[in-house]
Amino acid sequence: MRHVIGIDVGWSGSKDTCGVATNAEIMPPCWNAVAYSAACFSTKTSLSEVVDWLAHLRRGGQLNQAVLVLDGPLGPDGPPSTGKNRRVDEICQSGQFQGRCVAAPINGGDGPIYVAATYLLAFAATG
Repeated sequence: MRHVIGIDVGWSGSKDTCGVATNAEIMPPCWNAVAYSAACFSTKTSLSEVVDWLAHLRRGGQLNQAVLVLDGPLGPDGPPSTGKNRRVDEICQSGQFQGRCVAAPINGGDGPIYVAATYLLAFAATG
């Protein structure tokens, strides 16, 4: 079975802010994942735990055929610049999208930490 993993990127060093969902029972037992069905498991845990877990799965070959979706800012040529807001952020924070789709701008506040957390996860999964 191909593993499908979705991660909502969180970056707190002290709280469980990463959401993880998968179609297989591959999460560590200590995460106490909730089974919504025979093929849907989810939990909330820390960034460092998810980084370690992805690296463990990668080393064991369990990500070779996996589909991994990271809900975080990835760029086509590496991390997006945190010096300027992305066009997608501007669009999703205005007009008909305002109040419907919360996009975290990467050019201020926690933006740089958000980018770094996303790339920690991506690198853990890909090596």
